[in-house]
Amino acid sequence: ACSSLSHEVACVLSQVQTEASGPMVGKLSKSHMLTCHISGVPTSDSSYAWDWICQTPGRELQHMMLQYPFTGLQHIAS
Repeated sequence: ACSSLSHEVACVLSQVQTEASGPMVGKLSKSHMLTCHISGVPTSDSSYAWDWICQTPGRELQHMMLQYPFTGLQHIAS
C-alpha cells in the first residue's frame, strides 16, 4: 500500500511545474524582483504551501518566504 501511495503522490507532484526568473547575481542590500510561474495546480490549492529559497554559491540554502494559501498566512524572512 505504501508503494502505491508514494507512486500516486509522485504522479501528482510531477504535474506541478515551476519556472523562476530574476537576477542571478545581486547585492542583498538592494531590492530584487523574483518571478515564479506555476502550472499544474492553482496557487490557492490548500494541498500545497509555497516556499522561496535562495542559495548563494558556496553557502547553505536560505529561506526567504513561506506562504500557506489554506490559511492566508505568509512569512517573510528578515
